[in-house]
Amino acid sequence: MLPGRIEAQGHPAEFYTAPPTLRAARFFGGTNEIRGAVVGQEFFCALGRLRVAPGGRPNSLTATVLDVRFHGTHHTVRLALPGAVTFTVAAPPTLALGPSEVMSVHLPPAACRVFPGEPESARAASPSDTSPQESFRA
Repeated sequence: MLPGRIEAQGHPAEFYTAPPTLRAARFFGGTNEIRGAVVGQEFFCALGRLRVAPGGRPNSLTATVLDVRFHGTHHTVRLALPGAVTFTVAAPPTLALGPSEVMSVHLPPAACRVFPGEPESARAASPSDTSPQESFRA
């Protein structure tokens, strides 16, 4: 339930792994958003047109490590992507990374969602609004 209304029904694990709406995704956390527009089969956003990074895996991007924090069972790694976009990901505790390192990041297609844009009233509350048509969650 969000702002007094039922947003979705089901098992909490489903909302975390496959949220039915952008609001549900934000509520359950662990969400990286890229705002942009879907035109045909392409997604245009602050990253430009999403392209395959060297290495040839679909949904791969080149990123620079900004920050690494150890949490015992995993690291939380904050990454900078082109276009001033940042992502936060969980990584194994054995991964040896440091700030400024450049790496390829794979976004599994099954973990990506595209949601319709929000109404104007909801976007007005967002300070980083660039009048998106869609929101991409990874």
